[in-house]
Amino acid sequence: MFATCLCASVENAHSLGEIGMKFNYYKSALYSTAAIALIEWIAVYYLVSRNFERVSFSRAGIALIILFGLWIQSNIARYLGAIWFLILVASVIWPLFTLDKVNLNFVVILFLVSSALSLFVSYTLLLSKQFTTEFLHERETQPKYKKHLGKIFIVVAVLAAVIATMNDIYHLAYN
Repeated sequence: MFATCLCASVENAHSLGEIGMKFNYYKSALYSTAAIALIEWIAVYYLVSRNFERVSFSRAGIALIILFGLWIQSNIARYLGAIWFLILVASVIWPLFTLDKVNLNFVVILFLVSSALSLFVSYTLLLSKQFTTEFLHERETQPKYKKHLGKIFIVVAVLAAVIATMNDIYHLAYN
């Protein structure tokens, strides 16, 4: 079932008259990013429900932002998202090799699955020529509202960076 979700279209093979499926890298990256965001939010929910003191919503929130950016075909979201996913892979894999004993619980397994998907998405976003072709085609044929959402996305990202910087300056100056 998951494999059919990753296939974009069903085309008729003219020579044999049989049905063939064409793999769509853009949609597979989009769906995999949605799966990563879902897994991250499940992990956050699980940790919050267990009353963990320090739960970071940033991993799950950034995954949703990357998903939105890929949906509106933002190059910024594409490249920064790939880098972010590689950082997530490193943050999960590094402790597995440096700790003497790893307790495999539900959250660790979720993060391992998320890391495997993140590695796939990072490879697709950065190195796949087919993804680049499909991504450019999607950008050229996208509706006008996605272009406007892309501009709003950039403005909101810049404003968020300015607000975060001003917040840091305020706390450094008055604390």
